[in-house]
Amino acid sequence: GGSGDHVYTVTLDAQVWAGALPATDVVAGVQPLADGYSVELYLPNRVLGATPADGRQIGFSLALQDNDGTAAPETFLVADSEDPSSPSPEFGTLHLVGDELLFRGETLVDTYISRYEPYQNFSQGDNTPPPIGPLPWLHLQATSRYDVKSILFWADLRILPPTAQIVDAALTVRSGTCPFTPCTQPLTVGAYRMLQPWDPEIVNWYVARLDENGREVRWEKPGANGSADRADTPEDTQVIPQSFVDVTWRIPDMVQAWVSHPETNYGVLLRGDRGNVEYRIPSGEYTGTPDVRPRLVVRYALYPLPVTPTPVPSPARWFLPRVVH
Repeated sequence: GGSGDHVYTVTLDAQVWAGALPATDVVAGVQPLADGYSVELYLPNRVLGATPADGRQIGFSLALQDNDGTAAPETFLVADSEDPSSPSPEFGTLHLVGDELLFRGETLVDTYISRYEPYQNFSQGDNTPPPIGPLPWLHLQATSRYDVKSILFWADLRILPPTAQIVDAALTVRSGTCPFTPCTQPLTVGAYRMLQPWDPEIVNWYVARLDENGREVRWEKPGANGSADRADTPEDTQVIPQSFVDVTWRIPDMVQAWVSHPETNYGVLLRGDRGNVEYRIPSGEYTGTPDVRPRLVVRYALYPLPVTPTPVPSPARWFLPRVVH
């Protein structure tokens, strides 16, 4: 390879080698999983001879070697393929994304449910036509007696490994009109972790989704208000004070749980807990200024995994993580 190329070998006990010499500047973590291994590398900038920047693309390839038997080592070169039976000597591409992920628009699923229209699905938002404004909208509402309209959000966080540490997670929406004119009435809104799955194309005040036989799966209590539907207490509570302001809920514990256990990621519910007002919220499909669409910003850190030096028998199969770009 060229002068800018680097080749490292990582063994199961997390030792790192550069050719025949230990790579003392490189730290590795290796953890056996049920169907393979998770491997993390820490490479200081001085090792690479450059400072990686957000958005930079670099070549990357994996070589998997089974050399624990008496036969000659068996090696596969893997680039952008998940199939080790079709090795390629070509480099794949890593897209560096820094330590922050932004979910907005198509990457942040949103919808709302309404007590006043309990059987209506709003997967496309409220398409109230102009001149009221660009469409579509989401709705948040509470009265002095109960919650009326709540918003559901979901983001696919599987791009992060389960061992990622969430530093911060912020869900932000822009308040709109109330519902057709600006207002200054406060609405207290809690951010609740959802505890059961819902389908954005199906969900309404009574129904969360359909089962595999096409039958309705209802919320434990209408409006996703049951203890099996959502957490009993919000992770964060904020007040929408007036129209046309950004309001942010901090939900790092919730997002950490989604990352550590992706199978439990059912999203978050914004629920009006106190107030007597309705706010329209620009949705992810809002056709006006994109900057006012809801967004989830996740800051994370990747730390070396604990080393578990365990003898490995000749493996029958290898698990190859997907390189996402």
